[in-house]
Amino acid sequence: MGFSIDLGVLVPDYQVDGMLWLNNHYPGGYIFRDKLNLEATPPKTDKDSWQLRYGFDSRTPNRATTLADGTATDGRLEFRIPIVQKNRPGIDATLVLSASVWNAIKV
Repeated sequence: MGFSIDLGVLVPDYQVDGMLWLNNHYPGGYIFRDKLNLEATPPKTDKDSWQLRYGFDSRTPNRATTLADGTATDGRLEFRIPIVQKNRPGIDATLVLSASVWNAIKV
């Protein structure tokens, strides 16, 4: 299964002593913005687990080439994708994608 996310982090508005701080600030500007392409692959056997590959359009256009770190805990899968923008103002974050059974019918 493949899909894309338009991922963006906006520049925050600053207030100092209740006054909006607009120096060196452009409303609607982004600290980070990129299209994130994702491809989820189900397990082939009962011993395997789901895999998630990702890629940013700025590096690998329309391709998901990097394997995301995944962990299975408490009946859910979590995948972690680093989000980094080194240019100031920068960002160094982790996007966490979590998947679990929804509306499961117990027999």
